[in-house]
Amino acid sequence: MSTSAERKLTDAEARRLILENVILDFGGNIMLAPLDSVGIPDWEAALADELDLPSHPPVDDEAPRLCAVVDTIPGLIGARFVVYLDWRLQPKVRQACGRPGDDQIAYALIVRSIVPEHPTDIPLAAPNAANDNERRLPDPPPMMADPLAPEAAGGLLADVAKWITTTAIIPSPELSMVAASALLAGLFGRKVLTPMRGGINLYATTLLDTAGGKGHPPKAIRALADGMGRMGVVSNGDHTSYAAIERTLRKNTSTVIVMDEFGITLQDVNGRHASSAAASIRKFLLAVYDQANSKFDGRIYASADAKKADDPIDGPALTVLGMTTIETLFAGLGEASVADGFINRFLFVTSAPAQDVRPPRLDRDGKPPATLIAALQAAYTGVPAGPGALLPGKLVVPFDGGEDGEAYHRWGQVFMWQRHPAWNATEMGINGRAAENTLRLATIRAISRDHAAPAVTLDDVEWGWAIVHASIALVTDGARRHMAASPAEALRKAIVAALDAAPDKTLPISKLMERHGVRGADMREFRAALEWLINAGQITDLAGRPMPGRGSRLKLLAVLTP
Repeated sequence: MSTSAERKLTDAEARRLILENVILDFGGNIMLAPLDSVGIPDWEAALADELDLPSHPPVDDEAPRLCAVVDTIPGLIGARFVVYLDWRLQPKVRQACGRPGDDQIAYALIVRSIVPEHPTDIPLAAPNAANDNERRLPDPPPMMADPLAPEAAGGLLADVAKWITTTAIIPSPELSMVAASALLAGLFGRKVLTPMRGGINLYATTLLDTAGGKGHPPKAIRALADGMGRMGVVSNGDHTSYAAIERTLRKNTSTVIVMDEFGITLQDVNGRHASSAAASIRKFLLAVYDQANSKFDGRIYASADAKKADDPIDGPALTVLGMTTIETLFAGLGEASVADGFINRFLFVTSAPAQDVRPPRLDRDGKPPATLIAALQAAYTGVPAGPGALLPGKLVVPFDGGEDGEAYHRWGQVFMWQRHPAWNATEMGINGRAAENTLRLATIRAISRDHAAPAVTLDDVEWGWAIVHASIALVTDGARRHMAASPAEALRKAIVAALDAAPDKTLPISKLMERHGVRGADMREFRAALEWLINAGQITDLAGRPMPGRGSRLKLLAVLTP
């Protein structure tokens, strides 16, 4: 793109040029958003197909209504976005459909695509103040598109996930793949380690609305494990303390514990008045996560009579498969969960609502097929034993090509992305185990493909990294929107979320007071939250009042990172 040195582009020309660049890179159409009842561009309506293309070039009064509607961003299957520009010509992204968190990935890709290519005479952003520090975040390494599709995983993972999906009343292929991964982690956690000699056990939580189909996948993998004769590999008991989970691991050193309504458990665990038994669950999950390559003593008591079994556990590989809703999850997490590394041990996966839901057939058979059980049994018995350098019989699955191979190189890129100095403390707390979780998933996929001679390939790493990256995006967005250290911060975040979702990020104060998370506050709390946000430069009153009141229209100026 080039511009004449004699004049600066008009606002209309600059807007069109920027959005045309989005279309060139990602496909789609430039459209004109309709105006709402008070004359503000309605970006929600701009996601409809029937909008007309604007004149070329648009007249100046139409220019602020320009947007690009795109749905072909690589790796974001089934996602659709409207891209528009704020008053500084900074790009904004609104998501119409797709997985939660996709808008964060789309925003990063769009900004990276269009910002460096604009000539300096386009006012792409207001100049930074002298004390502002612009962060340059690292680009994520390449990853596999749509990793939760069965075809992307292949092998036993695909076979198990497909069977779970086909037997579900409300099918969710994404949640089926997470459950399949948890099953293989539970089965093979006693037998193999990653190329970096870590365990393959996973902490995973599926996020979906109530009655959205979260309950079927755990039941399905329990049926498969029991059908193999591997009783105890999947346990859906209600574990109420450190001692309860330790007892389960002593019975079966590699096991999957199912935690229904995991968010409620976290609220009990992380609450200010948590019981000692509930708090001990958190402590145990922190302690045992990376013990699969060593011996674990468990809890030590002063009295020898307090614990019947006191021998060390050889290589405990605990996999957690939790289920909850997004709102319940973040109500149970706080800043301490980020700071101590609790949250970065977990993978969070959600899915779009099922599109083709039908009443279940009366002859629906949930019994696992004999062929699938036989395939799992053959893989379980066919994995070669390791030399036992760390633990007797555990095989260290190698990288394909060793340190000179593509798989190790890609994993190293994920490791360096995770350790990049540009991340702030909260982001580091969320990203902190990206490489480790990527390698656990990659090793599971390698076993799924070839149990007789497993080796982690480039595809395995890019598959695992795609799942981990989507989880990080989901948690980062959720932390920004929901996680709070106090009721006052929760109210401020509710106000910001309400304005962020409003057309042009603006609401009359009367409408704002009706929004979820705001309407329960009293006037003193509400005014204090508004004053804080105004002083922080996050919102402004378009009526120009120093303190908003009746007749004020509040506009969101900035959303702070977590």
